[in-house]
Amino acid sequence: MPIRDPKPSIDELPECVREAFRDRALLSLPKTARLLGMHPDTLYAMKDRGQLSYRIKGVGVRRPQTFFAIDDVAALWHTMRSPVVGLTGARHGEKYPALRQAYPAQKR
Repeated sequence: MPIRDPKPSIDELPECVREAFRDRALLSLPKTARLLGMHPDTLYAMKDRGQLSYRIKGVGVRRPQTFFAIDDVAALWHTMRSPVVGLTGARHGEKYPALRQAYPAQKR
């Protein structure tokens, strides 16, 4: 498996995302979810599990406001688009029966 670039390229982002960051440094979580076509609860869960870097805006302690910079969104986009290898060894989208047929050939 190739080593991924630690700093994902901003050029890989869709034009609508780059356009949203042209005049501002941070976007709120609901706006970021809308841009990426995700449900906000999914981003909240990813943030809570530590899978997603984010910024806190303001000094609130009870309800901190979560915002994302373009680097955070680029890292998320890069992670979403990279091939995922599951427990069976299949890449994302590869069917398990096809993998079972290929396995005996590799075993010999």
